[in-house]
Amino acid sequence: MPEKCRSTRPARLRRRHPRIREHDLVLTRQPVLTRCRRRTLYATPANLFAADKKLTEALGFPNSDQFFTDASNMPQKQPQQDPAVVKAQLDAQSRKDQLQFEREKAQLLADIERDTSDRKAQAQKEVDLNRQQLEAQQQEQEQEQRIFLEAEQAERDAQRRHVEQKWFTTTCTKRTSCRARSPM
Repeated sequence: MPEKCRSTRPARLRRRHPRIREHDLVLTRQPVLTRCRRRTLYATPANLFAADKKLTEALGFPNSDQFFTDASNMPQKQPQQDPAVVKAQLDAQSRKDQLQFEREKAQLLADIERDTSDRKAQAQKEVDLNRQQLEAQQQEQEQEQRIFLEAEQAERDAQRRHVEQKWFTTTCTKRTSCRARSPM
């Protein structure tokens, strides 16, 4: 059962002009037609525009364009996409963005890991270099100590020989038989 639409025009205007009554009849069908558009069309937007144009001319207005706009001159609306399709596209874009994020995250983690390992390797090289320098210094110090100890030992040996020689000469001068056994 089609719903009836009330006209927005006052009743006194509808009684005076029979064309307005005809136009109101067309308008009363418009909501029904737009709701039932997929079933059967009684009037198209072009038909309604033509009726409105004739009505304004009958009322004495020469230009109906100031009251109504031709639907054929209006830009076409883009058909709305199915919400399921839109949701699927958004989900696909979201998954794509998530995968991109995961790739970038993995790349950053790999970069951080590589930087960390490079820094560890650099630190290990520095530790090894410091250890080698310390070992070289220790060997140098040990060599210097060995040389010093050998020089000291040689000096002590020289002093001991000198003391022995002196002792031997002093004891041998007192004894004349020692000269024959002289170690020199």
